[in-house]
Amino acid sequence: MAYLYNVKAVVKETGVKANTLRAWERRYQLPMPTRSQGGQRQYSAADIATIKWLRARKDEGMSIQVAVNLWNETIADGKNPAENFSSAELEKYNENETAIEKQSPENFKQRWVKACLDFDEYEAENVIRQAFSFFELQIVCLDILQDGLVEIGRLWYLGDATVQQEHFASALTVRRLNALIAANSDATREGRIIVATPSNEEHVVSSLILTLLLRQSGFHVVNLGANVPQDGLKIMLNIIDPDLAVFSSTHIRSLPSLHETANYLAELGTQLAYGGRIFSKYHELQGRIPGHYLGNDLLESRRMIEEFLEKDQDAPEKTVPNEDLQNSRKAFAEHRAAIEKMVDGLFGRATKDLETHHRFTADNISATLALGLDNPLHGELAWAREYVDRMPDGMPSLKEYLDSYLRIAKQELSHNGGPVITWLHQALTSLQ
Repeated sequence: MAYLYNVKAVVKETGVKANTLRAWERRYQLPMPTRSQGGQRQYSAADIATIKWLRARKDEGMSIQVAVNLWNETIADGKNPAENFSSAELEKYNENETAIEKQSPENFKQRWVKACLDFDEYEAENVIRQAFSFFELQIVCLDILQDGLVEIGRLWYLGDATVQQEHFASALTVRRLNALIAANSDATREGRIIVATPSNEEHVVSSLILTLLLRQSGFHVVNLGANVPQDGLKIMLNIIDPDLAVFSSTHIRSLPSLHETANYLAELGTQLAYGGRIFSKYHELQGRIPGHYLGNDLLESRRMIEEFLEKDQDAPEKTVPNEDLQNSRKAFAEHRAAIEKMVDGLFGRATKDLETHHRFTADNISATLALGLDNPLHGELAWAREYVDRMPDGMPSLKEYLDSYLRIAKQELSHNGGPVITWLHQALTSLQ
């Protein structure tokens, strides 16, 4: 009997992360696990051996693309790749593959990132045109444009890129994706889909890529863009009557509005699917939105949507809000400006100086109350503390700021402030 293993077991056995396994499968078709009836990946013992072999080659200094090429060529020669290669053979093969590696998605991504950081629009566009001559559309969109933006975002977080550089790269990407979407406008399949981001969510690249992938699959897709308010959504629903609404959230600040939108769609009986970086980063958020979670792999999301539209699904039920949490959220919204002003006074700074502290705290408190979370998102606290620590000298640390915020919140929120006070206490405890 051939035993099959899930992703968790494979990660434990090989030490290769799940997102890396998915990337290898998407980019190189190696390994290619089977799927369960529920759509979950299932790996064989041979798949695990392949993964271990690929990792061993990487540990020896070989790039993953070169390792995949070596594996495939060895198989084609009727040999077993698991047999040991001498160091000399590996070195020679690596040298022979150098020219090929210059045409890898990773190389194109790095060239594109550099062009964007240099504000060189001509070179950035030239890199993408060249990439389309080597790779299929989904590789260019996912492995070069999307991953390139992630890299620039990482550089911004580290202080090695500016907001203007990030905006420049995003604008080029959005323009390119819109052009590709316009070129894929023929609907050949049943099903009408809307794709959007909720209020307070400006990042649209993932939703644009998903729109493009669904258009390629023949669906009638209307992309409503970013920051869609409920009023605008109501008008659209009356006109389009979609079979499915797909929303994406990248940041925590958009979660309250996404939750409200999901409840509104549930009342109407309109199906909702959702995804985005914030849900893949914090698994405890999955299931807090009344809808169908798509995961964070856009190719997998397309497959799930295709299967979803082929079946009759019951629309998720509206979630009943906790009255205490809703009252606390309302009280916090009413007193937020006054609390922030008094915190400014304690530190002798204007609101603009402490804007990052204020926005982070308010976003996290609002999301916690809206979704009924039991605890703060500790990853968000760690991220914010690290970011705040790199701010100019004289700025309060996150712990100092939250300690002052707590003292003032106790004074201002009175009997409705219990959940907010609890969040602040828990946040401070995690920062000890």
